[in-house]
Amino acid sequence: MTLQKDDFIEIEFTGRIKDGEMFDSNIAEELKKLNSNQEAKPFIFCLGQEMFLAGVDEFLIGKELGDYEIELKPEKAFGLRNPSLIQMIPVKVFIEHKLIRFPEPS
Repeated sequence: MTLQKDDFIEIEFTGRIKDGEMFDSNIAEELKKLNSNQEAKPFIFCLGQEMFLAGVDEFLIGKELGDYEIELKPEKAFGLRNPSLIQMIPVKVFIEHKLIRFPEPS
């Protein structure tokens, strides 16, 4: 089966930065390596509809079902880093808004 634009597909993935460090996955074994308490869940999206990374869409359209390793340039993934969009926010702001909390000492 050849993947076409507008096909709904389910993928398993592991995202790594260029040096090989993993930053995301939806595979249980990989999530354990990340020490993540996140549950492994299926990832389903429609090809060519900008529901996932542009580079993944472009790569998969026209491919047969199978296992692939894809290397993406920043502009086809999450975009180029823009230092003007980076803000330093003190941890206390997250605590005040109850966005994070630290475990109580035992």
